[in-house]
Amino acid sequence: MAWFRNQDVILILRSLVVLHQQVDRILAKLEIEMHTLDEVLSDVAEERTKIDSVIVLVNGLRDQVKNLPGMSAENQAKVDAIFDAVESNKAAVGAALDANITTGEAQSSAQ
Repeated sequence: MAWFRNQDVILILRSLVVLHQQVDRILAKLEIEMHTLDEVLSDVAEERTKIDSVIVLVNGLRDQVKNLPGMSAENQAKVDAIFDAVESNKAAVGAALDANITTGEAQSSAQ
């Protein structure tokens, strides 16, 4: 059985202290990252709420315009074109988000 000299024990203890400090720094950085992820998640949820509100607003406007009395066929066609464009834009935004999410997931899994 080998006995350590005092100098060896001191070196080991110093190494353990340094290691402990490094672990503490890593844990502190991880806590900051987790806080940042929580903020991003909260922002995304808030954006979703706003998007849902805009969708409800647009749908409500569409329904109100459809029920306007005395709308000419020409004006109705223009209104329909506007709301068709809104739906097209909504689909384009969804496709762009889906493409970005897919790309982001592929990049994350590659790392």
